[in-house]
Amino acid sequence: MTLTIEFSAREEKWIAAQAAQQGVPPAEIVKRLVDEHISPALGSEETDPTLALFAQWSQEDAAKTPEEIAAEDQLWQEFEQGINATRQAQGMRQL
Repeated sequence: MTLTIEFSAREEKWIAAQAAQQGVPPAEIVKRLVDEHISPALGSEETDPTLALFAQWSQEDAAKTPEEIAAEDQLWQEFEQGINATRQAQGMRQL
């Protein structure tokens, strides 16, 4: 279903800021908000625990602050550097 929704200037500014912060289109922010409020009311049709976990992670990622995202990126870079140092010492290809 496609809907046209009129937002106040304040709401539009918030949605645009969230979209820029998360690197997604504004429509994705609105869709996530709707999903967060409608999905629990409808009940879960997903019986696959893996899909439920992916959905949970997606919601958690959407709620992260820029500082949390930067910290996770830094942690990943350090992890990758450590793995590559070990792989290089063993003569293996770099990731």
